[in-house]
Amino acid sequence: MSRSWGATWLDIVDRSKAFVAEDLARGEAYARHDWQLDLDLEPGRAFAVARSGPRVSHLAEVRARQLSTEEWDRVLSLIASSAARTAALLDRSLDEALLDEASSAGVNLLPEPSEITTACSCNTPGSPCKHAAAVLYIMADSFDEDPFDLLEFRGLDGHAVIERVNAMRAANDNPESEDATASADGSDSESNPPETESPAPQTDVSTSMMPGELAWKREPSPLPEALPVPSEPTTIVPWASSPPPRSPFTAAGLLTITADAAARAHNMLTAGGSPSLHLDRHADLARRAAEAEDTNRWPSISSASPFSSQELRARAAAWRVAGSQGVAALDFDGEIRRIDDSTRIRSDAHKRWFRFEKISGRWVMTSGPYDEPPDR
Repeated sequence: MSRSWGATWLDIVDRSKAFVAEDLARGEAYARHDWQLDLDLEPGRAFAVARSGPRVSHLAEVRARQLSTEEWDRVLSLIASSAARTAALLDRSLDEALLDEASSAGVNLLPEPSEITTACSCNTPGSPCKHAAAVLYIMADSFDEDPFDLLEFRGLDGHAVIERVNAMRAANDNPESEDATASADGSDSESNPPETESPAPQTDVSTSMMPGELAWKREPSPLPEALPVPSEPTTIVPWASSPPPRSPFTAAGLLTITADAAARAHNMLTAGGSPSLHLDRHADLARRAAEAEDTNRWPSISSASPFSSQELRARAAAWRVAGSQGVAALDFDGEIRRIDDSTRIRSDAHKRWFRFEKISGRWVMTSGPYDEPPDR
């Protein structure tokens, strides 16, 4: 079974004698937990700006040799020779078997360990420093998500790949015959009588690339008839095996996320509910807590939360009252007014008011928002 592009890249990184395992581990942790790393790619170079604070940033980069023109010809010929592989280019997809086939053709599509070098403006001792090591790991994610990133890193961007593969397939589908060439040069036409002109070959869009301009001009096919909405959200089938060791999620976590997405989609279709796709982490945690409260899912959500169980319940209550607005009101140090011994009202950043009641010794949001402060 072929390994993914990213996993194979990390195998090569691990084999490099220039890199120390402990330094790579620090970089992996930095890559998995620091969201401020945005990867940029260009031929032969991958780089990212690692921000350690509002005024501190470092430029970390990874470099490798670009493939030669002759090497690219071999790789692109392997792609062009397969109709399925050529068609997959439309989805920016390439199968991992191409790595082995390219190797058999004498081309290492992924660089050798000795070809990989790193650098960083932090000048921290280490081989590599944690910033450059983090780039090595986010490159693996990038190669898995879009194999064209690997091709660009090795010297050829996606547009050039598609263009050259198209040219190769066109040359194979419509070879110029020697007789036609001779006739065009003025050779004896009687000994080489012209053949009856045949109609131009039709483009088979299932196996050939179609220029974007023609694709946009095509009349869209009619949409299929909508299927009836099921009475319950889709049942999610668990993974048959655990995710790879380097994955930033567990099988149980992935199951939770997909089940939650299915439930939200079903709610949109049946009740017209909001998909809540643009929530910050605190608001989304409150949403999930509100749905899990008093169920067997509560212990896992509560234990993983940065809030105490009581505070998480207060946030779940705020979500039920006013969604993300209610959660934001909890995090804002607004004006508080006393109504009576068990009732308070509190303003948020937008001068809206929320009502709180003391329940079992805790202040819990019970209604809101109000444009004007309620008097009771």
